[in-house]
Amino acid sequence: MAHSQPQLTSNEYYVQKVFNENKKVIVLQGLGKLESMAVIWKYDAQQTVVDHEIRREFLKKNASNVHIMPQFDTRSVLSNPKTRLLISECDSRSALDAVHAQKPLLCMPMFAEHFYVAEKLRRAGVAVVLAPHDSARITADALVNCINPWMQNMQHTKSRPHFIDKMKVLHDEIENEKIDPAELFLKAFEEIGKE
Repeated sequence: MAHSQPQLTSNEYYVQKVFNENKKVIVLQGLGKLESMAVIWKYDAQQTVVDHEIRREFLKKNASNVHIMPQFDTRSVLSNPKTRLLISECDSRSALDAVHAQKPLLCMPMFAEHFYVAEKLRRAGVAVVLAPHDSARITADALVNCINPWMQNMQHTKSRPHFIDKMKVLHDEIENEKIDPAELFLKAFEEIGKE
């Protein structure tokens, strides 16, 4: 006698099939707790085969402040004064866009280059890093606890100029540092090897 698989609601299907990988559901739950902030999540539409109605239903129930968009002009969004923070895997382009716009980052690196860039930003004092090997620490509450201090700190007029100075120095360093991608990849492995 064949066992049939239990019928999943659209919400359960969305969690199990789409956001379960790489802790995306936890990230979404954390972002959903930041109710006073509108969140735009740039998510490649090709990575998901889920019906848009199912996605809308899931977001409405779990994170109504999160808007998932397949593409948008990152620099334009970051240049908007209402934009407060960039959550990124921290590829070179995203990092440079955030530095150019002088926005703090929450880095969630996935690949070698991302770890190198994220660590550089953390050392410069302009980013917080949640790495996959910290998976036990990556919870919805941990995400909120990383973001809220940045937001509160940025509202203090004494902290803001210090942060902007750090960003200007970092921007100049990045603009003047012309690193070949292969060299960047090797540097990332050197950094990992030192740990």
